[in-house]
Amino acid sequence: MVKELARTQGAPLVVALLLGIIMPVITAIAFPTYMHQMPTPSWEWARLLELPFVFCEIGVVMWASHQKCDRAKLWFALPRDVRVAAVIFLFAIVISSTIMSTRMAATLTMGLMTVIHGLFALAVYHLFMQTRSRSPDLFLSLHGLGLAVLALYTAWWFATPPPASEVMGGVIEWRSAVPSFISVRHLGSWTGAIAAGFAIQILFCHRDEELGWEHFFYFLAAAITIWSGTRAAILAIVAVVIIMTIALRRLPAMRNVGRAALLTGLALLAAWLFLWEQDSAFYLWYPGDMDGMVEATSGRTNLWLRGIALWVESPWFGWGTGAYFWEAEPGNQTQPHNFLIQFLVSWGLVGALAATWLVGRGIVAVHKAALAAPAYLGVLGMMYGLLFQSLLEGMLHYPRFIVSIIALGALVLAQAHSGRIAPQHH
Repeated sequence: MVKELARTQGAPLVVALLLGIIMPVITAIAFPTYMHQMPTPSWEWARLLELPFVFCEIGVVMWASHQKCDRAKLWFALPRDVRVAAVIFLFAIVISSTIMSTRMAATLTMGLMTVIHGLFALAVYHLFMQTRSRSPDLFLSLHGLGLAVLALYTAWWFATPPPASEVMGGVIEWRSAVPSFISVRHLGSWTGAIAAGFAIQILFCHRDEELGWEHFFYFLAAAITIWSGTRAAILAIVAVVIIMTIALRRLPAMRNVGRAALLTGLALLAAWLFLWEQDSAFYLWYPGDMDGMVEATSGRTNLWLRGIALWVESPWFGWGTGAYFWEAEPGNQTQPHNFLIQFLVSWGLVGALAATWLVGRGIVAVHKAALAAPAYLGVLGMMYGLLFQSLLEGMLHYPRFIVSIIALGALVLAQAHSGRIAPQHH
């Protein structure tokens, strides 16, 4: 079935189905929980590492190999500075995971996952380049459809809980009971990025058209984001709109602004009507949130300070990929909720500079390509929604978010490099 879809509809459709619908459903079924961890340590590690998404990446890499993906050719087609940064980055991963790490097996495993992300990037770019038909609207819409499926499943999951006595620990932890995601905040991060993509489509890519599926999907994504209480995601939506307004040097049409405002108001109403009062994590604002900087940032300032202190102890090569989990926050926070501190703790200054250079070069290339092709602005908006949240969350730590960022960027770059970019018009 997947092979037939790839042949008739193209790799973008298959990848959108995988990332937007199939993989979220698989992880929802594979890791059912009403509390913050799985019953066994091995299954919990599989959930935290999001191994189904890693296996999905490996499958795509194998698919690209079957489609005669020449990785050596793609490697040497990269700009020299990118190749140099990638080599330095790989060197830092090896040194940090073998010499500096206190848990070599874990850091080597996560380091290997990082390499797989790189191979996935080459593979998905190759597959997209082989495809004649690329529909960014369909790519985003399939993510919206997957969100609708998850919304229905989540509603059923919350409506039919088992007795608390049957749950490990004897208490239902609703903030961790969201299907497919390790916490309600990660659900909000995902829906916020999708909402940002549809917001850009509505504001900048549509003129006087009738209401369509993208309007419904924006309403749904915005409603779930607000319902989840994820303030960072709401901030990301606003930031993405501001970034795109500055980049395009024009304001959206007032008709589009009006529609977006109406849909946002309806999303607020829906989130309020379905507010989950059993857990304060679902509140956008809670008494005491302004008592201090720690409360206002939901404890992030403490996480950042611990991460910086840990990095200072091993400044050049850090402590190994993902080491924050057991070095700074044993058994508590998997990452410091900031990509730069995460990079420094994992790979030190050497690896962090190289990794940041790679991320920055990728952003610049995708940004330029998307501005030249207005149809891809929504895709860029979703990618920026995830990247902006990496300043406040673990978007560059968890595979599900990393592969989406890569796929979104690859879709834009493949369109640019194929020479079929439509001229920009205002």
